[in-house]
Amino acid sequence: MTAIAFRMSRWMSEAITSFCSRSMGSATVTIGMRSPVHCAMIKRASGEKIKMANKYDYGGHGDLTPPELFCLIVIDVACDELGIDDAVGIAMILLGQRFVPTRGKFHGAVKGTSVASRVSRRLLPYEIKHKILPTVTSFKSLVLLKVKFTGELGVFVGRAVPVAGWIITAADVSIIMYRSAVTYNRLVKPEDRF
Repeated sequence: MTAIAFRMSRWMSEAITSFCSRSMGSATVTIGMRSPVHCAMIKRASGEKIKMANKYDYGGHGDLTPPELFCLIVIDVACDELGIDDAVGIAMILLGQRFVPTRGKFHGAVKGTSVASRVSRRLLPYEIKHKILPTVTSFKSLVLLKVKFTGELGVFVGRAVPVAGWIITAADVSIIMYRSAVTYNRLVKPEDRF
């Protein structure tokens, strides 16, 4: 984990734990090596004790509620997972955005063009006899399943760059959330599991 990611993780976790309400009169039970559980108890006016919520310790932070614990685990797993493939995915998404203005387009066409489209059209000026390569021009056209077919290889590659970036990013987010849920379920008591 890089020093910047570690500092950001510590800052985020400290901000989260600052919202943690402190309960009086808690008993500590240890489950596993990393996470002692505090069972917070409060007394009603009648003297009856009511069990509130389990409190956990994780990574140097104490008295965490289950949602706060899960948030810290997500931050920790994300810092471990983020790497060069995430930077590539984000770069592909940004390169596929239509930031570059164009001089003119037909009515109904999406305005602007992307850096990826311009570069790929110059580097891949090849055409296929039939329009068989599927492309989408915007997120709206993807949701509405408005697929346009092209015969130009450069156009296909330029429009596929942001789609590949979103796929890489979605896969990384899925992995982070899965590993976070597994770690969380391993550390908490059965009643706090997902």
